[in-house]
Amino acid sequence: LDQEEALVRSLLRHQPRGIALTGRHHSPGTRALLERAGIPIVEMWDLPERPIDRAVGFSNAKASLAMLHHLHQRGYRRIGFLCGASELDRRGTDRMRGYMSGIKALGLGEPRVIRLGESPITMSHGGPAMAALLDAWPDTDAVMCVSDMSA
Repeated sequence: LDQEEALVRSLLRHQPRGIALTGRHHSPGTRALLERAGIPIVEMWDLPERPIDRAVGFSNAKASLAMLHHLHQRGYRRIGFLCGASELDRRGTDRMRGYMSGIKALGLGEPRVIRLGESPITMSHGGPAMAALLDAWPDTDAVMCVSDMSA
């Protein structure tokens, strides 16, 4: 969050006509800078409880839960989840929360979770994580991934 604040401060010196940010978590300093900027601010890929200006996004937890329900409706019952190891990836954490709540609500047993590594997740994390998942649970019949990069 400190890095974002420094970047926003630097960007505002160039007097942009608007700023688009990914995510809903910002430091108090970043929030104050953006609120005072007097330009359109759009927060994307998430749904902040109190948007700075405008928000275009979705609930990552609800999206993950919907994906799990879709797989369940299609007959899958042994569903794994590949995710990052860091709590700093807040969207990934929200997606994990959706998966975990769905596994519990649907009575699908113990979660089948493999943590890929530290953020940012790259394509090189996906293959080894999938191998680890299938080594741990060879009967897995569907896998959800935290991001397109891990898939």
